[in-house]
Amino acid sequence: PSEFDSALKEWKKGYLKPRFGGLGRGVVHVEPQDPMPPWGAGVVRGTKEPTFLQRSIEAPLGYGSLCVRWLLQKNTESQWLFRSPVARVSKSAVANVHQGARALPAEEILPEEAMKKAREVVHESALRLDNECPGPVIEVGVDLVFDAHFSPWIIEVNSRPSGRLSALASIAPQKYKVEALSAAIQPF
Repeated sequence: PSEFDSALKEWKKGYLKPRFGGLGRGVVHVEPQDPMPPWGAGVVRGTKEPTFLQRSIEAPLGYGSLCVRWLLQKNTESQWLFRSPVARVSKSAVANVHQGARALPAEEILPEEAMKKAREVVHESALRLDNECPGPVIEVGVDLVFDAHFSPWIIEVNSRPSGRLSALASIAPQKYKVEALSAAIQPF
């Protein structure tokens, strides 16, 4: 928190986020004149958590925000399975389904080259977690935002992700229902 002001002056825009947050609760888009308290709303209603400041990445033209959750799970041979990535599209600065963003198949939103690069970044993240974490890593949800050139930026890696495949299954059950069910039971 002691460095929030200087970082935000350099970046111009950012996001103040609760340290252990979820569901988009407590995430605030901030600019240099905005208040940036060291504690903010937590994932559990009525609680406070320490906050951190994250740099803002300008979304591609026409998007308020564009975020993709890519769920990876290990199979019985300890190889990473890539589930269908889910784009979260919003007219506001926060792209979270619980905060009103739309969930769509990422391949319908992103150019092919962006999908390819995102997959590489997501896979590299999973491999690094495998090598650096002391315990077994069997499931990760990597959240990426895309800049004006559709280059991916990791904003967080979730250890207990909901992959949003259920949202895709409700849009196109014939294509995603089996995968959504499989992803739900895979960790067990």
